[in-house]
Amino acid sequence: MSWRTVRMPLMFMLSMSLIGLEFYPALLIALGLVIYCLKNDRQYDAVIMTIFLYGGYNFYKMPPISRMVILFAVALMALFVLRKSPLVKRTFALMGLYFVALMVAALHSIEPLSHQMPILSKYLNFLFFVVPLLYFNGKPFDFGKFWHAMFPYAMLICIFYAIDYFVFCGFILHPFPARSINTFYDLDWDPLSFDFIRQRPPSYYLLVFLVYPLARGWKMPWWAWGLVLLGVVVTQTFTVLTGFLVAFIISQGSFRKYAKYLVGGVLALVLAYTADVMITNGNYRDTGEGQESVLRVESSLKQLIGIQEINDEEDLAKLGTGRMGQTIPKIALIEELEMTGMGFGFLHPELTTNQMFYVYNPFYSDITKADELASEVEITPVQVFLHMGWYGIVVQVLWLTGLWFIVRRQPMGKYFLVIMIFFLWLGVSGYSGMIMAHGQIIAATAFAGVILSDPRRPVYRENPSLLPPDYR
Repeated sequence: MSWRTVRMPLMFMLSMSLIGLEFYPALLIALGLVIYCLKNDRQYDAVIMTIFLYGGYNFYKMPPISRMVILFAVALMALFVLRKSPLVKRTFALMGLYFVALMVAALHSIEPLSHQMPILSKYLNFLFFVVPLLYFNGKPFDFGKFWHAMFPYAMLICIFYAIDYFVFCGFILHPFPARSINTFYDLDWDPLSFDFIRQRPPSYYLLVFLVYPLARGWKMPWWAWGLVLLGVVVTQTFTVLTGFLVAFIISQGSFRKYAKYLVGGVLALVLAYTADVMITNGNYRDTGEGQESVLRVESSLKQLIGIQEINDEEDLAKLGTGRMGQTIPKIALIEELEMTGMGFGFLHPELTTNQMFYVYNPFYSDITKADELASEVEITPVQVFLHMGWYGIVVQVLWLTGLWFIVRRQPMGKYFLVIMIFFLWLGVSGYSGMIMAHGQIIAATAFAGVILSDPRRPVYRENPSLLPPDYR
């Protein structure tokens, strides 16, 4: 990875850090780099930069309604500008039906529609698939070039995490979410204090773009693996680690390889568990919801093993670092109100004031948080159920299945499937699933790449030599 290769990604990601620190002139630099890439046939970089700008990914948080206003405008423009292949037409049709299905659930709720739209809009971030289609409209797309373009950004993500964790001891290069006020003139850091602060994993999700090619023989230099491992250490998220492992195993092309890497994955988890036990050495962190080991591998496995020892709701509430404690009173309320069919609707944590949707949660250690809105949980399937009931579960399954059916026969269809399963895994575990921006944006980019690789695209029919060698 030469300086020439890394120079522009580094400039862009530093500008993203400055935006997160509320130095807003840096936004002009970031947008200028995207425009420069588009004008100089660097569409792969432009797509990656737009993913960061639109999704935030630990750099900053954009209000969901602002994000969707931009995306709806871009999607509407795409309807008229794109040269639509059969795959694109089917995708637009599916997204239209999905939107109608969401609106049915929202209109069924007694909550005003205007209050629900900011939350409903989060379900529609998959419309991001139009961005790569617009950038590559009339141009060929090669996954190999995309992966090579992604590589320096992936390494910089790991480096940024390591610097924030070991050097700055705070949230500077990945400013969001900080512990307190965090601006370029009032930084949330304690440099070289050895007060190591766990880094949140959203930026790390982007490395899933490289899992499939690595499983299929794409090579990374040895030092890159060291940076990736460093990223695992500082994010300390066992769920994300196992998500990458699941994605890697699914990416294999034969049962023999499935078995080989499954065994390898189990051995890797055993080594991680052993290292965690040795590093923690009995000095667990008290999080208020339980005790955590340093790398959170040992404590996570203990939680799973502890399932068989559950005797009451209090034991159940401690599972998933307290995530089950979020869900128990809310499931009880939706059953009590007999709303399991269509759910509460897309309740807003600030706009919704109807007291029937509020619940007392006795499982929180912080009693000030005990009175809360009944629809906010981290586990994706439960979140869908609270928003739309069993109707929403069916809608979500049909929508995801429809996306897979659209691209299943394409040469790189499995690439999208792997990334979708990765985020479904994260969603079940309480992270960014397929109803949140972080998951949908990455999955939508993979989906768009599969469509752009379709040999039936006009650009390939007019000039077959532009097809990647593997597709000819």
